[in-house]
Amino acid sequence: MFCYQLCGMLQKIIFQPGSTYHVYNRSNGSEPMFRHAANYNHFLRKYNEYMSGLWDTHAYCLMPTHFHFLITVKPNTKIESEMSLRCSQAFSNLANSYTQSFNKLHKRHGSLFTQNFRRKPVYDNEYLKTVICYIHNNPVKDGIAQVASDWQFSSYNELRMRNETLFGLHPVISLFGSRESFIEHHLMNETPENFRIV
Repeated sequence: MFCYQLCGMLQKIIFQPGSTYHVYNRSNGSEPMFRHAANYNHFLRKYNEYMSGLWDTHAYCLMPTHFHFLITVKPNTKIESEMSLRCSQAFSNLANSYTQSFNKLHKRHGSLFTQNFRRKPVYDNEYLKTVICYIHNNPVKDGIAQVASDWQFSSYNELRMRNETLFGLHPVISLFGSRESFIEHHLMNETPENFRIV
């Protein structure tokens, strides 16, 4: 289940085992990092390859020039600083691997992502729901979709359509209380005044 915990020193946020974070980054100079569907799908495969052993992903959205993930670092017996380093290094390896394949495919050179990916701790259930809606409504915010369900490269439709698991409600749906409440919260948060989070 989710664990919500504010990291001690906000000026240097480390990945703590069992804690939840909003992880995001963008491309250099707003250059598209995904040019067609194959790019999006390749990035998700790479993401799963590099990150699934270190954290659980609850929500995501890939946009043409940036991405968002909501994750919880897996519980681990390793000391916090070592676990944080492993997460950061794995994500860096993911970015490098994707950039190499992207550059080869599109005959380009140089870095694709801004140097340091960002993360913010998610410290309570209400903020968690806000972040989930913000992530899924990013295409609406940027004007490339009318509603969250229009965008193919996010977890919204998967969560909306497959709200049950073998063990009951999906944890994200359970957080909202029901599938209907999950959808309603997203519709409520499609208005411009809700397009910013702190």
